[in-house]
Amino acid sequence: MRRYFYFDVDGVLVDSRATVRAAYEEALGQRVDDALWEKVWGKPWRGWLVEHVGEVGEAIGVHRRKNDVYRELIRGGHATPLAGAEAVRRLYGMDHGVRLITGASETAAHAVLHWLNIPIQLLDVTEASHSDKVTRLAYLESRGGVIHTDDDEKLIAELEERRVPAVHFHGQSLNELMDELWTRSS
Repeated sequence: MRRYFYFDVDGVLVDSRATVRAAYEEALGQRVDDALWEKVWGKPWRGWLVEHVGEVGEAIGVHRRKNDVYRELIRGGHATPLAGAEAVRRLYGMDHGVRLITGASETAAHAVLHWLNIPIQLLDVTEASHSDKVTRLAYLESRGGVIHTDDDEKLIAELEERRVPAVHFHGQSLNELMDELWTRSS
């Protein structure tokens, strides 16, 4: 029986938090303090970055520079692959439906997937906000799929409310993760 899985990218396939922060710091030419980073991590750049730099055009330029720096850092191996990456490769190799969703830009997502040797065509949505992720769940509900995310408790609660099976990534080993994904997709 074919099963369907949606995976978040950052925090599930790769731990890129420090890499993204370093790329923004280089692009901005300044350190991003801890309080700001905690507030904006995982949020679409169009909101917080414009507010931070004060102008849309400047924010676009910073974001482009960040993407260039990020790609170079990823190519240099400055991120940590997580169990979700191997789970994607295995499930895809078993001919299950696997799709990826991320709040990152398309360029950043492509860099990560290339580095992880995961097919780009699995990428479904980039620059996804919280509501974008929830909207995509209609696909899962109709196919009986499982979403795998490290997102906040709000998204997990919404998934449970909609009765969409979800696996919350919190550092499981590959075997633990595969067992949990398989159980939740039954």
